[in-house]
Order: sequence, then structure tokens, then C-alpha cells
Amino acid sequence: MVDCTGEGVLFTEADADVSLKDFGDVLLPPFHYLDELLYDVPGSSNVFNAPLMLIQVTRLKCGGFIFVIRINHTISDAFGIAQFMNALAEICRGMNEPSISPVWRRELLSVRNPPRVTCYHPELEQAHNNKGIINVISLDNMARRTFFYGPNELATIRSLLPVIREDKSIATSVFLLSTILVFIHIQKLLIF
Repeated sequence: MVDCTGEGVLFTEADADVSLKDFGDVLLPPFHYLDELLYDVPGSSNVFNAPLMLIQVTRLKCGGFIFVIRINHTISDAFGIAQFMNALAEICRGMNEPSISPVWRRELLSVRNPPRVTCYHPELEQAHNNKGIINVISLDNMARRTFFYGPNELATIRSLLPVIREDKSIATSVFLLSTILVFIHIQKLLIF
């Protein structure tokens, strides 16, 4: 149960006396300076009685910034936080409201009395084989890499995006496009 107290989201603003170059090649996970750059709010590491969301923006002396969002995973999954981040970005860009409206119909989450099944969900049935995806796909055929996109790589990705008319604004998922490009590259490597 979530106790809605109306306190909002904890937002931390910080300045760091370092530039992006000072980190060198350590921008790839695991990021060793995370504990030095991220303020650990007391109690925020717990599952219970922890803030639902924390946001921190740290300005770097080079003019760049680090944006951190920390969520309580018992409240939101990756899809939900991605939708929230897109909505936040749209509002920051000046839109009056997000392009995908939130659903406020909390009664949809209420348990019916008496409980009843209204539609069949085969995806929730117990699997007939006990092999998970890890057991089905050989680890030898999996590509495990971390990708870092610098200014040149981002410029290349942006050059592949469709032309946007000036009177329209759209949100583009660079991550999705990057994933597609990486997937295409990996497929070419795996073709026998």
C-alpha cells in the first residue's frame, strides 16, 4: 500500500568541480564515481518507507550535467519510468501537456467483490517447459557489450532521424534507434 502524502518528488541540485574529461574512460559501467556524485538520501536505499522517486541534476564545470533518476521499483517498471521521462522531457520543452495522458482511473486497480476473471490471459499460465530464455539461447551466441555514445556518434544517429518541420515537435528515442542499429550490427556478425 502506498501512503499518498502529496510530498512530491525529492529534487537535488548540485555542482561538481569536475568536467567530463576528468572522468577519463570510466564512463562505462560500473561507474566508480557514482557514490561521490550522487547524494544518498538517508533511508532512500530501503525498499519500505523509501521515497518513490528521487531526481538529481549535477552541473559540471565544463557546462555539461549529470541527470540521475532513482525510482522505487515496487512502484514503477522500466516502461513506466520511460513514459514518465518522455512526459517530463515534453513539458521541459514547453508542451502544455504530455502527448500520452496519464490514466487516473484508480478504480481499474481495485479488486472486484467477489473476485472474477473477465478475460483469459495465456501469458500468465505456468510455462510447460522450465527452460528460461537463458537456457534456450546459448551464451556463446550472445553479444555482451556496453556502448558509449559521444558527440560524433550522437551526430551520426541524429543524421539518420527524419527531418522535423519547425512548426512540429516530436520526442525521439535515441536509445531505441541506437538499439535497432546495434541489433542490426549484431545480426550481421551472427549470420553464418
